[in-house]
Amino acid sequence: DEVGVSICTAIASQFEDAVSDATLFVSWTWRYSVKEFLRTLAEYCREHNHDPKSTYVWICFFCNNQFQWLSGKSHDGIKEFGSVLKQIGKVLCVVDDYVAS
Repeated sequence: DEVGVSICTAIASQFEDAVSDATLFVSWTWRYSVKEFLRTLAEYCREHNHDPKSTYVWICFFCNNQFQWLSGKSHDGIKEFGSVLKQIGKVLCVVDDYVAS
């Protein structure tokens, strides 16, 4: 219910077990459907024998507090993003059919 926090922070305040240190960074585009995105995550977990309930993904939109970045009240977002990628160490790219713009 807080204004100005990331979606991840808001979810953690209500569902503590749903948020943990990320085990996978996921790169995707808003052009893809959420259904395709979730299907890809489920397939990844199945193919790599990961338990979906203990696979925590970092998705910028949900995890970064972009309100702070835009207000200038936070440290460098690009630097933070890079350090998070290094810490996680695994990247999954969601790729769907190519559509020319």
